Amino acid sequence: MKKFILSAALAVVSCSAFAQFNVGSSTSTRTDMFGNTVTTLRDSYGRTTGTSTTGRTDMFGNTTTTHRDSYGRTIGTSTTGRTDMFGNTTTTHRDSYGRTTGTSITGRTDMFGNTTTQQSSNNSNSSIWTW
Repeated sequence: MKKFILSAALAVVSCSAFAQFNVGSSTSTRTDMFGNTVTTLRDSYGRTTGTSTTGRTDMFGNTTTTHRDSYGRTIGTSTTGRTDMFGNTTTTHRDSYGRTTGTSITGRTDMFGNTTTQQSSNNSNSSIWTW
């Protein structure tokens, strides 16, 4: 009986691990003549689900990424500022109407190679990824 339960548990773990394999991919395709980097987001079948276009850094040190759905409609933006004197980088996330949906603060990398990101949301569901 113990072998059967162990085998069943192993099968469930194997299936769940396999189910999450190849869920989707993100391919950075190109940098155009204006310095924009276009990242194409695809599902596990290779269908384009959206794009993210990151522009060049402006004179204030900000970099803006525009997120679009598979139909080319803008669904939000993310603006990353310069790193402050403490080594923190702040990214502000906005929806398609320009309303701030949340922020992400990424700290310095420690001696073990770990980086901490603190996310805060303006939404009741505490998610900044609601576009």
